[in-house]
Amino acid sequence: EALKSPCRRLLKDSKSCPLQLHLAGRFSSHLFLLFSDVFVHVSYSGHQVFPLATIWIETISDTDQIKNGISLTMPEDALTLTAVQAADKGEWMWAIKQAICDAVTERKNLPRSSSSSSSSTPRPPPQDRHACYTFKKPGPYKDAKYEGMWKNSKLHGQGKLTWPDGREFRGTFHEGMQDGWGTMTTPLPEGMEVYEGRWKMGKMHGNGCLRYANGDLYEGHFQEGKKWGHGVFRQGRINIASNPEATVYIGEWVNDRKQGFGVLEYLTRGEKFMGMWMDDNRHGNGIIVSLDGIYFEGNFIHGKISGNGLLMTEDATYYEGQFSGGTNLSGKGTLTMPNNDRIEGTFYGSFSDGVKVTGTFHKAQEPTNERKGFSHNVSTLPSTFGQMSVSADRKWQALFAHCYSLLGCDVSLTFPPPPVRPDKAWQRVAAVLAMAKKVQKERSSNYISDDLETIPVSTPCDRLTTEHYHKMKGYIAKAIDSPAHPLGQLFEALVDVYRASYVGVGAHQRLLTHAVNEVKSYISRIYPIIRSAFVLLIDFKAFVSWSAPPCASSSTQRPCTLAPLTSSTPSPGCIVTAAGLLLPLLLPKIYPPLFTLFALHNEREDEKYWRRIRHWNKQSDVSLMSYLGLDEKFWLIEECAIDDANGVMSAIKNRSYLEAIDTLQRMSTSFSPAEKLQLIQLTFDEVNTLVQRRERSNYLWSMDDLFPVFLYVVVRARIQHLGAEIHFIDELMEPHLEYGEFGIMFTTLKACYFQIQLEKVL
Repeated sequence: EALKSPCRRLLKDSKSCPLQLHLAGRFSSHLFLLFSDVFVHVSYSGHQVFPLATIWIETISDTDQIKNGISLTMPEDALTLTAVQAADKGEWMWAIKQAICDAVTERKNLPRSSSSSSSSTPRPPPQDRHACYTFKKPGPYKDAKYEGMWKNSKLHGQGKLTWPDGREFRGTFHEGMQDGWGTMTTPLPEGMEVYEGRWKMGKMHGNGCLRYANGDLYEGHFQEGKKWGHGVFRQGRINIASNPEATVYIGEWVNDRKQGFGVLEYLTRGEKFMGMWMDDNRHGNGIIVSLDGIYFEGNFIHGKISGNGLLMTEDATYYEGQFSGGTNLSGKGTLTMPNNDRIEGTFYGSFSDGVKVTGTFHKAQEPTNERKGFSHNVSTLPSTFGQMSVSADRKWQALFAHCYSLLGCDVSLTFPPPPVRPDKAWQRVAAVLAMAKKVQKERSSNYISDDLETIPVSTPCDRLTTEHYHKMKGYIAKAIDSPAHPLGQLFEALVDVYRASYVGVGAHQRLLTHAVNEVKSYISRIYPIIRSAFVLLIDFKAFVSWSAPPCASSSTQRPCTLAPLTSSTPSPGCIVTAAGLLLPLLLPKIYPPLFTLFALHNEREDEKYWRRIRHWNKQSDVSLMSYLGLDEKFWLIEECAIDDANGVMSAIKNRSYLEAIDTLQRMSTSFSPAEKLQLIQLTFDEVNTLVQRRERSNYLWSMDDLFPVFLYVVVRARIQHLGAEIHFIDELMEPHLEYGEFGIMFTTLKACYFQIQLEKVL
């Protein structure tokens, strides 16, 4: 009665055409019924109904154990059937295949082929098909309804699983398990939990985003269903008074716990920790900075500060000594004042609640008002600064390990791992891009350029040429901008962690040294990864220079000379370095937070400099040039400017050296030290061109003539954070750029900045 349906037809039964269950008991009875939509197995204990759309049929070759065998495979069952005669087997095979094809065709709402229904040889049922099925047996899918693609009785391809309790999975399956990109929604009493990301073998594995029912959010890497690798965890809500500890953690995870290097920011407390973790606790060296200007570095054990440390306040007072618990002074130490006076002894308490001191006071012996010159030090840092912080090369190892693994390197034994062969690296790049294109097609995401799958230097060669270098550089630039490429994934992640470290509470002037070291570490660690694909690039500790022979044509490939940069390195040509290759690509992405730290570090000097710049720019050209000591022949005031001012020289303003001023102003909109130095050089060229044009001869400059002219250009350029710009160039400029024209011109700019601070206001 349960099988009766107006649209269901009986096609074949085992009474009229014998069919038996293989290895059935002697006294058992089995009946098989083939309907137009289901296959039914009836026995003494009951009956089983198998939808035809989820049955896969195969013939079994005759053996000593089985004759005329037929195999039926279903999602949760399998039947091995035997016919008495070969003719009976043929009838059953034909009928079942035809019924499966008709059932699948009806499901697709396609018209049936009249020829196929009358053919003596039915078309084979498709191995890949779309079908619905509800699981009944115990297992991870019990009671779940699946609608999607199948292959050989297993979930395979795009599909949707829905459980009675409200859970739902939409995504990709492989060999019966979630594998690929998918979204899992789980209803909980406090809300809905949603995971969207990659799966492997039925578990969260790879990059994904998990939004918890309470509003917490994790974005990062998973392994076997657990947070593992690099990830960002946003916990709590800043606008809820009942949860004041809203935090954001970005860093390394192991087995669902914070472990390795990570940065934790307390949003409501205005505090940030940057250091090592173990088993969800701060453990090892670390730094704490806060909005009230406190900088602390020291050692942590199981979440608590232990042993010696360094505490610095906003006014440059610092304490070196013993701590306990939080940032409480507890034990022997030295307290140094901003004027270098110091107290040595024992300290108990905190700066906020008061400190009990027993010790000896030492008056500073050296004068503390010495001019700092070009050292960029607002105050002298203690000798222990940075000793109890995490080294730049230890930070974000999980990101680099992930990039290495994408390129086929084994990171389980040593890190960094030994380099792979270039051909293997390119094969892995092609595989990663192919997978990204597949996901892109499924999710309708951004277009991936086919250029990334083309090796830029494919012809075998053992010498680097300018053409090869520019092709490599162009490819690397495209790869970095592509989130599908391993290099692009690495750059995007490094930019995110850099911003997370040094934005907000992290915009602390004491962190400048750490931020600069981190940039340099990025370069030194990224370059070996690039070299694994481009073997023509030599080690980043050496340099490549080239120069074209005087008689060479512009189309001739210029071979490169591979050699360390020494005093004997020929000066003509171009020098290729790791920093020269990567800094122009990295710095534009991290420039705002990095330059903010430079601006904070040089705030006092820049304020003094800017006060004079604003006042001096109220003066006319003649007045300012006279004050700065320019010779009258370098005033370069055009007759048209005099006419516009009705012959009154003192009314002329902002009409001299305009091209040079515009060029120097562009320094604030460039991002790499090399670009800034080139603009400084171009500014000198513009000054020289203007003077040569007026003198109509090759004027030979002396520094006594050049310095006042360039000082005038600097004043009129009105670069607000010039001290920060100079400090930025100083810290990140490559050593070989310190000499020659670049070095002299940059030194002249520094002298102008220093001179402006010393001059009196007009």
